[in-house]
Amino acid sequence: MVEKKSFVFVGKDYLSKKVKIDSIRTNLSEKGISSNNTFIFFSSEIDLSQVVLHLDNMGFGCRLFIFKNAEALDDKIKEKIIGAINYGHDYFIFDYDTALEEFNELLAKDTLLTSITDNSFMYRIGTLKKEYSLFQTFVYNLKRRDLSSCLFIIDQLFKETPKKDQGLLASGILSVVLKNIDESDLNRLKKIDFVFEADRNLKDSTLKAQIILTNLMVKILGFSN
Repeated sequence: MVEKKSFVFVGKDYLSKKVKIDSIRTNLSEKGISSNNTFIFFSSEIDLSQVVLHLDNMGFGCRLFIFKNAEALDDKIKEKIIGAINYGHDYFIFDYDTALEEFNELLAKDTLLTSITDNSFMYRIGTLKKEYSLFQTFVYNLKRRDLSSCLFIIDQLFKETPKKDQGLLASGILSVVLKNIDESDLNRLKKIDFVFEADRNLKDSTLKAQIILTNLMVKILGFSN
């Protein structure tokens, strides 16, 4: 499985986005990415020459580029970023200061989003009911059958959920997976069996809930239709 190295955040809940971005940066620090090789840009205040200077100046290790207010990026800068993403060396975080109800319109016209959506972790975060929590982001990626994003978000959910509440979290994930097995799916009954098997394992097995759910997602989304 090719590692996804781009993270897209959408929403106006700045604090929640900051918490999530900080969590990703902590995880990436285990790959050797520190503040010394992390570069933060405010998209409305940069020009192409600045971006070229940083993107083309590759060292031996991976770097992290964070673009705040990514909706303001110039088209030529987007082209340069897309090329860098396709090269696959560095990590990127794009923070869109865009309300969820405006995101579909943005997606239709933003060349950067159009190019990277299928190969990025997508987070729709906000305090408004119209916007997405991390759990709802899991549902969004489940519906588009994005296995790597689902596994990443499950990991994040378990890290953020107190141990005493993880049983409830696991039950919620099972319920959502079951609900989203399409009635037209030729393997529907087999996939339902997978969910029931996971439910039994959660109650009886000594395996950790996160491992059981990870195995379930591989079976559900890795199973050919």
